[in-house]
Amino acid sequence: MKVYIMCDQEGTAGMVHFENRDHNDAWNAWYRQRIMKLQTAEVKAAVQGLMDAGATDILINDAHGSGYNILFEELEGPVQVIHGNQRHAEFWTSRLDDTFDAGCYLGGHPMDGTKKGILPHTHWDVNGIELGEVGMAMTLFGYFGVPTVFVSGDVAVEREVKALCPGTEVAAVKEALAPDIAMEHIPANARNMIYEGAKRGLERVSNIEPVRIAPPYQLRLGANIERTGDDYYEVVYSALTEYYHYNREFKREGHEWVLADE
Repeated sequence: MKVYIMCDQEGTAGMVHFENRDHNDAWNAWYRQRIMKLQTAEVKAAVQGLMDAGATDILINDAHGSGYNILFEELEGPVQVIHGNQRHAEFWTSRLDDTFDAGCYLGGHPMDGTKKGILPHTHWDVNGIELGEVGMAMTLFGYFGVPTVFVSGDVAVEREVKALCPGTEVAAVKEALAPDIAMEHIPANARNMIYEGAKRGLERVSNIEPVRIAPPYQLRLGANIERTGDDYYEVVYSALTEYYHYNREFKREGHEWVLADE
């Protein structure tokens, strides 16, 4: 079975402050390295769970911030990793297509405006449905007919996921007391929760429905970006192009994106 994993970082057990990539002081460097190690350990746990449930091909999208967070030399198994400058990516969910059997989202954070959620940010509205980054990934999976079998993050993320797909397995590894303070499971226990949830989710893949939104699409990203259209992927791509100011132009060929000058 072929599995696509989106990886964010804020939902990792141990992360309660936004990283600051502009400061090179010793504490900040230590903190960022610590979170990378914790995140990588959670990714390893998910990969092992998926493999034990029958995954034979796993693509991991290291999509947080710098796009270079997972210590991929520590991973094992039938795994490939997308990492690097996200502003030069083909798309937020690069190489996602209908050949995948299942999707996962690790380290998710709640949508902007969530009061009891750790490090909430980003807010989408699609046809009146409010989505955070986790929900948006779930709907992009669903656009290709791919069910979201597993998500990890905080309790607020669990609520968002269950509202979209009650059957998706969720490991809520922490509960926010405020946007920057949380009660968390220790890393060893969080990894066990992630392993079990990923394994159980893939084992149940045939019973989990993809999250689909019917066209036409009216999309709002934040307060200022609005797009409409009948092709979900193109509508989202157009909005993200403005939001992230991608500086390479891609064109779509089927379900793939290639450089426009190729």
